[in-house]
Amino acid sequence: MSSPIPSPPNRLNVPLGREEQGRLRRIYLETAGVVALSLVCLIPYFHLPISDPDEGIIACGAERILGGQVPYRDFFSELGPISFYLHALFFKLGTINITSMRLTVWLLGGATAGLLYILARKILRPLWAVVAATILPLVCYPTVYRVSHHWWADFFLLLTVLALSASLACEPDQVSEPRSLWCALAGALAATALLTMQTKGFWAILMGLLFLWTEPWFSARREYRFRRVLFFLGGAAAVVGLMAAYFAAQGALGAWMDANLVFLFTNYRAYLDVPQASSIQMIIHIGGLASRQFSVHFSLYFIGYLFFVFVAPVVALGGTAASLIATRRNPPLESTFVFLLFLQGAATFISEFHSPDVAHLVWGSPLLLILFVYQWEHLSVDAHTLKRPLQIAGVGVMALVLLTAGRKAIIMSEIDGRVETRRGVLYVSHDESTHTQAMIDAIQQRVPPGGETFFYPYMAEIYFLTATRNPTRHDVLLQDFHRPEQIAEAVANLERARPAYVFGFDRIQLLTVRPHFPDDVPDMIRPHPVGKALAAPGSGYQLESIVEDMEVWARNP
Repeated sequence: MSSPIPSPPNRLNVPLGREEQGRLRRIYLETAGVVALSLVCLIPYFHLPISDPDEGIIACGAERILGGQVPYRDFFSELGPISFYLHALFFKLGTINITSMRLTVWLLGGATAGLLYILARKILRPLWAVVAATILPLVCYPTVYRVSHHWWADFFLLLTVLALSASLACEPDQVSEPRSLWCALAGALAATALLTMQTKGFWAILMGLLFLWTEPWFSARREYRFRRVLFFLGGAAAVVGLMAAYFAAQGALGAWMDANLVFLFTNYRAYLDVPQASSIQMIIHIGGLASRQFSVHFSLYFIGYLFFVFVAPVVALGGTAASLIATRRNPPLESTFVFLLFLQGAATFISEFHSPDVAHLVWGSPLLLILFVYQWEHLSVDAHTLKRPLQIAGVGVMALVLLTAGRKAIIMSEIDGRVETRRGVLYVSHDESTHTQAMIDAIQQRVPPGGETFFYPYMAEIYFLTATRNPTRHDVLLQDFHRPEQIAEAVANLERARPAYVFGFDRIQLLTVRPHFPDDVPDMIRPHPVGKALAAPGSGYQLESIVEDMEVWARNP
């Protein structure tokens, strides 16, 4: 059984031993190597710039903030505020262009892999820790390679786990101020995850409290339980309180609570509750496609989905729970940390399982990767009769990982269709480049940089790419998702602002609430309210042209 990495001593005035210093130095160097390796693995994806509405929401929000607007008061989004302010900071430090977005997502991928390695090294030997950490940049991160509040929430959750693990370094017989301060920091980081993605942060806080309350059962440290919980809650309350005070000062407190809390339990919850395929239906459907239409694409997709929805959670969470129960009378040294990973790993998985597609399952997987490899290592060591088959299976798993990673990298490197925008070059597939460029050109020829226009229903990235401004509070406006009064407000704002042009994408974005399966064509929906308002007699707009299925509505002279 592997031994955990050494933890620093409690007292700052106690010098580290020479051997301990050497081991810590090696771990830091190993982590730097993993970060560098991860960044190299992600290079093939660097040229893929912003082309996703969710990225567009964050980019537009960051740009609005730099223009003096306040989230929720001046523009609406159900996303938490941290993502907007982080990217406003990055735009401020750099420039507002595609490169800034790509540099951000690239560095975040490397940093997340580094955090995973540090956490994995607490219970895994170096080679096994590398395996756990590098699956992220090889397979997981490229699957949803974009700026996302999901990845930021994962990043802050990993920092939360790291801070809680640092609190375990304190000796059981000490009244430790550092231990309490680590708990406070962990609470603050969990609250930061909450302000980035509400569900993930909520579960991070809940599991953090559960860990602090039950951890003494593993370590025999029953004293100061209330103290640790109070410091954790204090750190969380401080961060949330500061954000609330800021929004109150800006006159946006009520709007923030409505957008980030009330909206989740009304419109967003109803959006998710629309009947959609369950994970079991997805497995049956994708497996059927893979068997009837055999191809590398369907086969790898099926294997990947099966891994993230079933194999990894069962082995990582189920196996870890079984081992913790089996060794509860004589727990190994690392059991406390394994229990922490188990709770927070369950938190990440549960927070994303509301929509069990591949993207959400990948966002819920980081800590499961560590626990999966941990169980894999122990089975291969302890199960002597199964050691050889498990080793063969392990080689097969890594071969699939490398095959998937190599195939993804090759596909990405072949995406060479250039689309020129005001914010840089957009790369899409060669077949898409002609019509995408035609749409971008049609917009940029009609609307000057900084000019007002409106895109509907779900193309927030176009505002960013064309450097145009939205005169309404809604960078996306989805029927059956946003409230009727929000749609009416946007239409009223358009009637007042009367931009020279409005562009409709509902011929392209044939959005229903949720398609059932990955290969389904979404159902046609009724005309968008903005489109109906534009087409109504006396609207003051006329359909000027249709460019690659994009409707161009021009204001009447």
